[in-house]
Amino acid sequence: MGMSDVSGAVNFGYQDRIGAGSDSLFHVVVTPGGVQTIDAHNDFTLTEATIFDGGTDLAASERLGFGGYGIFEVEDQCVGGQGCGFFQRTGVCAWHVKDAAAGADGHYAILSLFSRDPSGEHLRSQDAITHTIISIQSEVVRGHVGNGAARFALQRLGFDVWAVPTVLLSNHPGHGKFRGETVAAARLSELIKGLAEHGWLGRCAGVISGYLGAADQARVVADAVRRVKTANPKALYLCDPVFGDDDGAYARLGVAEAMARDLLPLADIATPNRFELSSLTSQRIECAADAVRAARLLGVREVVATSVPCGDGRIGSVAVTAGEAWMTSTKRLANVPSGTGDLLSALYLGARLGGEAVAGALQRASSSVHAIIKASAGADELRLVDAQGELEPSNPMLPVEALP
Repeated sequence: MGMSDVSGAVNFGYQDRIGAGSDSLFHVVVTPGGVQTIDAHNDFTLTEATIFDGGTDLAASERLGFGGYGIFEVEDQCVGGQGCGFFQRTGVCAWHVKDAAAGADGHYAILSLFSRDPSGEHLRSQDAITHTIISIQSEVVRGHVGNGAARFALQRLGFDVWAVPTVLLSNHPGHGKFRGETVAAARLSELIKGLAEHGWLGRCAGVISGYLGAADQARVVADAVRRVKTANPKALYLCDPVFGDDDGAYARLGVAEAMARDLLPLADIATPNRFELSSLTSQRIECAADAVRAARLLGVREVVATSVPCGDGRIGSVAVTAGEAWMTSTKRLANVPSGTGDLLSALYLGARLGGEAVAGALQRASSSVHAIIKASAGADELRLVDAQGELEPSNPMLPVEALP
């Protein structure tokens, strides 16, 4: 197998092996001290040792490439127990190879799979990282709420989104009349199992969940999160506990309790609005300081509280971890279409998966949402498609303020 422009590799430990699969002719054996590549004559040549951070074990027979057509498959249960930073949140798949062509001898060449960053200090892995997110929330025929908000926004940012519906409705119930139904928990479970049976869950960098149509769906979502995190321990789970707003609870009986019991303990990030955070923590939230205090009682390592009163007719979003808190705020606008919370959650997760720190992710997500709200003035739905340019990170940002 000829290979060019592979800048380096990692020491996988003694006799751990990466191979092309039982139906292929090629394999790579990494021996002690062997950080190696393959030249055009299938010979091993030593290259500079590059040790990656991380800590992901790769499951037995997890495919990292074409399989029978000849890239990689992991043949051991894990890779020497050693961190594999360039496999972060993914396996290497066919579509992550920039160029692939058969040589004169019929062997495959992989071109530009890995390359160094401009500083020359680290290997870049962008082509090897999958940008797939599972989105488990409501689905409407018309409008941009739930998956209708998250899917388009994340796709616009370059993520592949596998949308799993918790309800299938003609439109958002806020319009009054609607048709549709809740997806049975058993059917929801079958959809997740179908993905798992193909071994695809290991490709997922993240999971986001939102509105649930029934309390028993929470256990299915929890199972999906566990499956993804088992396949990819570095995957992030964002739980948007959608069950009410300042007008009160609107989710079905038991949904809020099921989210608190089954989903929030698994979450890396939670994005409750003011009402939901107050309900989950039994705390009054009248200002940003209240939101910070309540967020740290929720038991989730990273919380973004939305619809937080900021005084002087302003409303804000507050991002909180154990050691930091940040806020963005805007003038409170009237008659805002539904779906803004769903959109902010998706954009925040996308920014975090894209490498943004907490403050930067909050700033990017809230800036885009505010711009789209302004572009949707007078509409009964978010004008997400018309205003999709506002999703670009180069657009003007709202100020972000550090909180005590």
